[in-house]
Amino acid sequence: MDEKVKELIAVGAAVGAHCQPCLTFHVAKAKEMGCEALYLDPGWETCEGSTTWDEGRLGDASEFVKKMDAEYGLKVAFRTIGRSYCDAYPGTYRRDFDGETGYYAPYLPKPFHEPCVCSRQYQEDKLARILKIADAGMSFIMFDEFDWRGPCFDSSHGHAVPTTPGDHAKAVMNLVCKVHEKHPEIDIEAHDPVWPWGVRYLPIYYLHDSADSFDEAWAFEFMWNPLEDLISGKALSLFYYNLAYDLPMYLHINLDNDNTNCLAFWWYASTVRHLGIGGKAEDKAKREAYKAAMAEYKSLKDLYSRGHFNAVDELTHVHVLPEESRAVINAFNLTDTHMSRDLAIRLNDLGLLGKMKVEGCEHKIVGGKLLLKFEIPPFSPLVVKLTGE
Repeated sequence: MDEKVKELIAVGAAVGAHCQPCLTFHVAKAKEMGCEALYLDPGWETCEGSTTWDEGRLGDASEFVKKMDAEYGLKVAFRTIGRSYCDAYPGTYRRDFDGETGYYAPYLPKPFHEPCVCSRQYQEDKLARILKIADAGMSFIMFDEFDWRGPCFDSSHGHAVPTTPGDHAKAVMNLVCKVHEKHPEIDIEAHDPVWPWGVRYLPIYYLHDSADSFDEAWAFEFMWNPLEDLISGKALSLFYYNLAYDLPMYLHINLDNDNTNCLAFWWYASTVRHLGIGGKAEDKAKREAYKAAMAEYKSLKDLYSRGHFNAVDELTHVHVLPEESRAVINAFNLTDTHMSRDLAIRLNDLGLLGKMKVEGCEHKIVGGKLLLKFEIPPFSPLVVKLTGE
């Protein structure tokens, strides 16, 4: 795993920033739960998509970052998008073959403007706005909703006419690289620039051929109903992703959709190397369960963020740092009945040598094999820790 991945994991709280009292409330909850970063989703801008920090509500961006660190010990991250819900980029909007501009989202009560990402003016304006905020000391940026909605025929933009999905994707990644050139310390997650949500349009590693390119990809769209997506089998795709790719993925999940066993939390902790949480957290029992899960996760964070992912089967994962003689096993019961199972693992297959201390289940070591007995309640995870003695 790339060295930079060692620093990727800042367990984040994903919140909007629509009003100061609401923000303060969520920041306090994030700190209570043990989050390490405050990720600002829609609400921090003067209008969504403007990429202009709303000083009227949030004060100076640099001072905001300093305050989050001094008072809560939190880093700050933000989301930038390719759409604009106000006229924030005049003269740069996509123009179709008939000369029409603008687009009305069928699922929203308001239209959004479609900047042409290939426009030279847009590239300059957008980059300057992102860098102004990044300069305030941000730790992470998400590039979201730069989705392709058709070719642009405006010859005044300085691009070939008409533009193609390839032109569009390269323009988005040019912004990513330009930000990274000035701020290599900032981790950047980039959604698929053609279709950013569930099923990707582009290959995972497309345009990931530069040191300044993105650090992480989006873990599809399992954020809204993480538990339902796991129980239904949809989120099992993340297991297979880890078998195929070592590019880290980022996802924030809605804890309100999880159960008090934190089943969804541990599944995504095991399959996504950069994890965030969101939700109202009004259920006290669930909030307490998440606090305990977060504390345990943070003690194992380096195993999840930079450890080698090993597969026993879809529902049994092993994360290993052999050079440190440490590992963690995650097992999952996705059924409504108690699960008992026996598992045998060859320690040297994992690069683990010598005596091992095992916590979390009944076990014994016979002839270099670790024999484990799992007892997992319904809809529950199991976390087993291995440490060299």
